Formats: sequence, C-alpha cells, structure tokens
Amino acid sequence: MNEQNEEKAVEYIIDALPKKTPRQRQVEAVARQKEALELRLQGLSYAAIAAKLNYKSPQAAHNAVMSAIKRTLREPADAVRRLECERLDALQAALWQKLHEDPAVADRILRVMERRARLLGLDAPASLEVGLTGIDVSLRVVPIAPREGEDGEEGEGRRHDSED
Repeated sequence: MNEQNEEKAVEYIIDALPKKTPRQRQVEAVARQKEALELRLQGLSYAAIAAKLNYKSPQAAHNAVMSAIKRTLREPADAVRRLECERLDALQAALWQKLHEDPAVADRILRVMERRARLLGLDAPASLEVGLTGIDVSLRVVPIAPREGEDGEEGEGRRHDSED
C-alpha cells in the first residue's frame, strides 16, 4: 500500500469514528481543568501545565486553573444557598400555620420572604449615581438572573435590561 492510500485509509477510519457531543467535550474540559488545578497545587508552573496537558499557552493553562478554582468555590456556596432556602421554606411554612391565630405573624413571614429574595438575588438593586470633579457620571446596576431551569443556582446568567 502506498503512502497516499495509507493516508486515505487513516482519514476514512477517523471519519468513521463517532463524534463527541458538546456534553462530552464539556465533561472532558472540566476534567482537564481539574487536572490542571491538581498540577498547579503540586507546584508546577503554568508553562509546565500547558506542556503536560497540551494547552496552547501558559495563559490557557492559567485560565483552566482559575476556572477550576471558581467551580470548586461555587459548588459549596450553591449547596449552602440551597440549604438556607430549605430552612427559610420550613420557617415560612411554620409561620403560615400560625397566621390565622395571630395576624402579627404576617410581618415575620414578610421578613422571611425578604431574606429569601436577598439570598437569591431577586431584588432589583437601587440606582447609583456618581459624580467626578465636575463631571456627572450615572451608573446603572443591572441584576444578573439565573438561567432558566437552574433553580436559583448561581452562575453566568442573563442580564435583565428594561431598555433593550
């Protein structure tokens, strides 16, 4: 078999292999980021991590390590947030049962609801205006909402602009 036929045979075999789904690629990327973080914790430089894990540059290895750190910190925070929501739900349910006996409980229920809204970032922030030595600069804070179907999990969300 000549070299050209061998190349065509290899291409044919590669094309016949099943393609990875976006989910599979994402899982592999997360595993690679985790490995990059572990290597960094072992004291390897970003250049060494890039070489070992086939990142294009030390900066790409640095970005992978930072992504792994963010994910590592976010997961426990999400778990605590869910636990707090469950506690607030239980507290509100207990207070709700007493509402018919004592109408003053309504104020406590509202406080629980306000706490839940703050915890989940549901309240719109107040407007903020800043002035700089004779130059007026107005800033508008735009809340970030969780993506649909994420049950209040923190993460990259979508901006909610009323002016769009």
